[in-house]
Amino acid sequence: MLAARIDMKTIQETLGHSQIETLRNLHTSAPPKIARDVAEKTTTLIP
Repeated sequence: MLAARIDMKTIQETLGHSQIETLRNLHTSAPPKIARDVAEKTTTLIP
């Protein structure tokens, strides 16, 4: 769901986590595609 860019609150409710911290602790490692996209966007900031 994170890879589909669904917001954390919606994912929390869908998975039934009572606290968003639980979701963050268990499910927030960046999938390779997102990590690569972030790295590519970051390089555009470096002069």
